[in-house]
Amino acid sequence: MGKLVSSAGLLVLIRVLGIGIQAPVVIWLARTLPIVEMGVFSVAYAYLGLVRYLGPLGLDQIALRRIARDLPQGGTPIPDSAHRVSMHTLVFVTGLNVVVALLAFGILALWAPEGLTAVDHLSVSLAMPAFALIGLLAGQTRGLGYNLLAQVPDAIGIHLVFAALLAAFALTSGVGLTTVLVCLCAAAWIVLLFQALLRVRIGFRFFALPSRADLKGLAREGITVFQAALFTGLSDRAPIFISSAVLGPAATALMEVAVRFGNVATIMTGSVAATLSPQFARYSYEENRKALKRTLLVGSVMAAVPALSYFIVLVVAAPWAIEFLLPEVYAPAYLPMLCIAFGFVINASFGLANSLLIMAGHGGRVAYFALGRLLVSVFGGVMLAEAFGMNGLCAAIILGIVVRDGSGMLWVQRVWRTA
Repeated sequence: MGKLVSSAGLLVLIRVLGIGIQAPVVIWLARTLPIVEMGVFSVAYAYLGLVRYLGPLGLDQIALRRIARDLPQGGTPIPDSAHRVSMHTLVFVTGLNVVVALLAFGILALWAPEGLTAVDHLSVSLAMPAFALIGLLAGQTRGLGYNLLAQVPDAIGIHLVFAALLAAFALTSGVGLTTVLVCLCAAAWIVLLFQALLRVRIGFRFFALPSRADLKGLAREGITVFQAALFTGLSDRAPIFISSAVLGPAATALMEVAVRFGNVATIMTGSVAATLSPQFARYSYEENRKALKRTLLVGSVMAAVPALSYFIVLVVAAPWAIEFLLPEVYAPAYLPMLCIAFGFVINASFGLANSLLIMAGHGGRVAYFALGRLLVSVFGGVMLAEAFGMNGLCAAIILGIVVRDGSGMLWVQRVWRTA
């Protein structure tokens, strides 16, 4: 268990470094772009974040679970089953995301949101397969036991390359919305190339292309995990999408700041989940309930304490930070930021149960919980946003988190009591 705690701590350090790069970029963009353009960028960034989460089609989790289950102690040699699932999921995800990217470009060309140019459409569409494959390769690499290598490209690489490209343009021709989107697309492809080289270095054997039966099997196994990811991903990005539709681009820019700095505590929650997921998969396969209980308890405490500490820091320091770092127009982001941070305290305390359920093969159950969160977040968010603005929207987000993560933890506890 000490080794797992140490691994989670290193992952947190990596994600903190990523936040340390990302936060100044967000602040600089907020100070550089007009607030309406910042709102448009927020929607585009949230959309690509959703692609990063959903683009692997749930097969990143399937690959992680299968590889971790079949990998021998010590990690070598990598069995044929791990090579096979790596190859098959790569073909599946690549093919489907290329098709989706082409469709997205056509849709944007016909029904472009206001403020986006043709170059913007192309940049967002081209970035889609890259973000999806980054997510898939991260899942495969985690399954092989390389948690740190899986996280570095995603948590640090994209933000670092994106910041470097923006700096290059800022020093030469200036930065506008189109430049920002082009830089984001280029950063995704550069990082994907680096991540692919790492994956080959670890060990990737090219098997025969998957048969129709293989693809059907992957689709059947991945659909429940994808459903859970779909509902969770939409819920996580609901504040941006709803504020864009109901409150307008200026409020969306404020919500972007609130979300970016309100969800910082997820770096610990996500790091703990990334570290413990292979253990959940192995212990579930072995039906080792005692180890599962201990791992879930330790992981929940590891995630909850930093999340609560960060919330307290925000309560005290966020007003000063917003006033010092951002234009005055962003001052109303304070209360929504606190609401979002509080929601992720709840997520840190109970959300790890859903990671356990997915690794145990109960993705369908998690999908139901995530659907409940989505319905509460979206329908409640729209109604409360119309009545109370951003604060009402954030209240719905908190309630949605309670529904999903509370349900997951209660279900796990009920199963353990009756098993």
